[in-house]
Amino acid sequence: MRILSLVFGMLLMFPFMAQAKDYRPPDDTLIALSKPQQEESALARRLFHFSIAPSVGLMRGHATYQIGGHVDDPTGSYDIWFPLSELIFPLNVTMGGMDFTVTYDQVWRLKTELRKNITSSAGNMKDSDWGIPWENPPGSGTYYWYGPDSLDIYSESTTELDAFVLDVDVMGKFAQTTLQSAVISFHGGLGYRYQDYNFKCSLIQQWDNREGAPPSEKMDYIGDGSVALTYDVTTKIPYAKIASTLAMNNVFNIEASVGYSPFVRVQDKDNHLLSSKLSYGDCDGTAVLLSLNGRLDVLHPVFFEMAADYISIDTKGKQTQYTNGSWSGTLDQKYFSTVNSLELLVGYKF
Repeated sequence: MRILSLVFGMLLMFPFMAQAKDYRPPDDTLIALSKPQQEESALARRLFHFSIAPSVGLMRGHATYQIGGHVDDPTGSYDIWFPLSELIFPLNVTMGGMDFTVTYDQVWRLKTELRKNITSSAGNMKDSDWGIPWENPPGSGTYYWYGPDSLDIYSESTTELDAFVLDVDVMGKFAQTTLQSAVISFHGGLGYRYQDYNFKCSLIQQWDNREGAPPSEKMDYIGDGSVALTYDVTTKIPYAKIASTLAMNNVFNIEASVGYSPFVRVQDKDNHLLSSKLSYGDCDGTAVLLSLNGRLDVLHPVFFEMAADYISIDTKGKQTQYTNGSWSGTLDQKYFSTVNSLELLVGYKF
C-alpha cells in the first residue's frame, strides 16, 4: 500500500509540471513604467516569493480513547464488552504560531505551519467505566454486576494541556481559468502533519454508581488538587490534498481545500499515577482535513488572513498495560479526535 501511495503521489504531481505556464514580459516593457510600477513588475517576475505570518487562534475539540473487546492477560485470552472504559481529553486552548511560505514560479508552493498553545487550561477530562463487577460479601468469591450498559464509575478532572503541531505541504497548480475579474485555480499535492498533545489531569471528583456494592468496594473520591493522571499522545498524518483558489483583482482571495490520509499513526501513553498503572497504545487509521482561508492584500506587502480548519481522526489498535512494572494485559483500543480551529494571521511578503 505504501508503494502504491508513492506512485499515486508521483502521478498526482506530473500534471502540474506538464501544464504549468511560464509567461514573462520582455525586459523592455519596464521602460514605459513608472518606478513603483517597475518595482512591482520586477517583483512579479521573480521566480521565488516568500512570506511569513504569525498567527493566533482558538482550538476546540477532543482526543478520546476507548478500550475493551479482546483481552490477553496473565490468566489467558477472552472477550469483554466494548467500550469497557472511555477517556475524553479536552483540546480547548488558544494557539499561537507562525506560517512560512515559499512560492516558485507562481506554480509550486511549499508551506510550513508551526503551532504552540499559549494558554494551558483545556477544560475537564471525563473518564467513564461500564460494567464493573463487585464482590459481596468481600472475600466470598461471589460477584455481581449491572451489565455492560451500566455506567458504573464516572469522574472529571481539570486538565492542563501542552500542545505542539507541525504541518508541511507541497502544492502545485495544475489548472487555471479566468472569470471576468476573478482567477480560479486548482492545486494538488502532498503533506505531513505531526501533533503532540501532553495532558496533566487533577481529579475533581469520582462517583461510584454501583448502589449494590458494599462500602469496601465503593470507589468514590474527591480530588486534592494533585496530578493523578498524565496522558501523552502523538499523531503522524501523511496526506494527499486538493485545493481551489478564487482570486479577485490581486486584492482578495479565498481558498478551500480537502485532505485525506489512510496512513494515520497514533501512539499514546496513559499514566495512572495513583494506581501505578502505565498503558501504551498503538493505533492506525484515517484522517480527513478541511480548511477554508480568506486573504486580504490591501497594504502591500502586508496581508491579513482568516483561516478555519477541521480535522477528524479515526483509528484502532491495541493498548498494552503494566501495573507496578509488570505486564497486566493487552486490550483492543480505539482512538478518535475531532478538532476545529479559527485563526487570524498578519503576514509580510518579500
